Amino acid sequence: MKKFIILVLMIVALFPVNVQAAQARTIQTTRYRSMTVKTIKIGKRYRADVYWRSEKIASYRFNRKPKVKFIKFDRLNFDMLASRKNTLYIEITTGKQINAKGDGKVDTDDWHDYISYKRCGFKKGDRIRTYCIFNPYTQWEDDIIERYDEKIR
Repeated sequence: MKKFIILVLMIVALFPVNVQAAQARTIQTTRYRSMTVKTIKIGKRYRADVYWRSEKIASYRFNRKPKVKFIKFDRLNFDMLASRKNTLYIEITTGKQINAKGDGKVDTDDWHDYISYKRCGFKKGDRIRTYCIFNPYTQWEDDIIERYDEKIR
């Protein structure tokens, strides 16, 4: 009997059980074109995993179930950004590259209409969709933590 108990303890020590992985489960998936956010519950906490074209690019941790919102550029306002506790905002902007230097113009806003595509490798005349992920841990209105661009035509 002692040999059996020692054998079981050795097996448990060599192959530890990952309790967190066993408790993790996807509770919500939110998509917008090339970007997907999976909200996962791990025990009493939550994690939002962000995927760009099926590749995991970021992960954000929350104490409560987070709200994930894809929102158009012209719908997002200062009050929403300044009170975004427990919310992951992903701003969607469309624009056009207007010259070979990478300068661009946003479609929906005449006041704040400039956007740079310098490091994106697009050409003059390309239509581009930009995803900007706002830092969910702050309330600063300009705290963009990730940005992804894709040519739409």
